[in-house]
Amino acid sequence: MITKIQDIVNKALGREVGQVMMTDRTEYGHYSTSAAFLLAKEWKTPPIEAAKRLAQKIVVADEEKI
Repeated sequence: MITKIQDIVNKALGREVGQVMMTDRTEYGHYSTSAAFLLAKEWKTPPIEAAKRLAQKIVVADEEKI
C-alpha cells in the first residue's frame, strides 16, 4: 500500500517529493509523508497550505480512489 500511495503522490506532483511511511500516531491516519513540509519551503507557503494544495492534487491523481 505504501508504494501505491507514493506513486499517487508522485503522479500528483509530477515528480518524487518526500517519502510515504507508516505512522505510529494513528489518530492522524495510517500513513504520513514529509512532502507538505518540503513543498511549503519550495512554494513559500505555510505547511498547512501546502498540505491542502497537495491533498487537492492527490484527489485528482488518485484514479482508483484508494
